[in-house]
Amino acid sequence: AEMVSLGGVSLDDPPAHNSRTRWRIPFMIVVIGIAVSASFITLGFTSEDHDQESEFLSKAAVYPTFFQDILDDYQVAALWAHQAARHGDLSRERFRDVYDHISVTGLQFQSIEYLPRVTHDRREAYEADSREYFAKSHPNQEYKGFTGLEYTPDGRHSVSRRSE
Repeated sequence: AEMVSLGGVSLDDPPAHNSRTRWRIPFMIVVIGIAVSASFITLGFTSEDHDQESEFLSKAAVYPTFFQDILDDYQVAALWAHQAARHGDLSRERFRDVYDHISVTGLQFQSIEYLPRVTHDRREAYEADSREYFAKSHPNQEYKGFTGLEYTPDGRHSVSRRSE
């Protein structure tokens, strides 16, 4: 067996420090890999925080205007209803027109009502008209006349027919 040497160092016999060197390179690769990974993760979190903050600030700038526009739409609808009713006698047909006009805007509302001021001398005619309307338009619903909340003797509220 011929021995190969390079500059007086035998290539067949490993140097004594080779076992320590053999672990140093993989260890350095792992350490560098961890450092690079940590840098990328830190950059990712920083970038995500910046993106979230930017998105929040842009939405925070838009939402007040959005909510103000919605509030304005509801105020306009209330003004339409008020304008239609402000002259006194509002017919059911005219009220239905106002209701239809408001409802096609897409506004969400629970109810809209018109409660005319009925003097005692006009009450009988209003009740007769209402009775006729409910008999025609809502035959399954009993017309109870003018009703309102009344206090019962035990202090509770009760819906009852209004006498005056």
